[in-house]
Amino acid sequence: LIAGPGVSLPGTECMALVSAVDIFATVAELANVELDDPSVYPHDRELDSISLVPYLNDPGIASMRRINYAERFFENTKQGAQPDLSQYNRQHVCQEDVGYASTDSSARLIVCGGPPVHNTGNQSNIWLEGLASNAEVFLLAGGFKPSANPLFDGLVTVSTISFNSLQLSSGKSNLNLPMISDGFGSLLIPGLIHQKNSPQDFYLQAAVQDPISLEWSLSNALFVNQSDNAKALRTTDGFKLVSYVSSGQEELYFLPDDLDEQADLLATGVAGLTLDQSFAYERLRKALGELLASENADLAEQH
Repeated sequence: LIAGPGVSLPGTECMALVSAVDIFATVAELANVELDDPSVYPHDRELDSISLVPYLNDPGIASMRRINYAERFFENTKQGAQPDLSQYNRQHVCQEDVGYASTDSSARLIVCGGPPVHNTGNQSNIWLEGLASNAEVFLLAGGFKPSANPLFDGLVTVSTISFNSLQLSSGKSNLNLPMISDGFGSLLIPGLIHQKNSPQDFYLQAAVQDPISLEWSLSNALFVNQSDNAKALRTTDGFKLVSYVSSGQEELYFLPDDLDEQADLLATGVAGLTLDQSFAYERLRKALGELLASENADLAEQH
């Protein structure tokens, strides 16, 4: 929805493909900022932003984008084709308990909620019960099954991996900083989400220090499973390719005939596609591959 002095035909719907990144170029043009000027925007950095100002003058012009790329994908619904956030990886689950608790420990670790998914709003709560009041707690995350760790008196803990913090709804939680249980011997840490740049399953365990004896014990360990991350590309003529990057699964839909995205054109294999469908599939597959390669190159440069 856009309102303001530059809108020539209020109440008009524009059917062109647009993206959130287009707001950058739109604001720049409205503010008379010349993005072609290298002193304003460096020429060696690709700009994937297209000004929406031409649409404000004429909503009926052809789409300036050939494809639209979505980091997150949710199926359409019958209610006005609005995103149905309950349809994709939103089922309530509890992560698998794999044991490895200290023999004298009463601490129990539970992670339940929407499964953590890279770059989505799915969240799971971390819950600890059976602790002493005001006990000191450290969260331990690792990519391998629990093994001996001398930092906690030789007790069995998870092995370290490349990240030392977990992303929570309130921000990153540093695993090197202690948390304190409440007066009832419980600890709730809300909103565990996926923090890595690519899906990575990991083990999670809690080390607990008794406030009186100062002895350490360990809760059970959990295997936290990262759900598949999906990316989607859509063409101006209505074909949409969905790729579940972690598993390599692909789905192809033709939205003009299938607004609710129930009929996967790839369900019977590529050989079953018509010539137009096959052409759209290859075009979208190539474009998605180029985008993913560009993403990986950007991540490598950042690191």
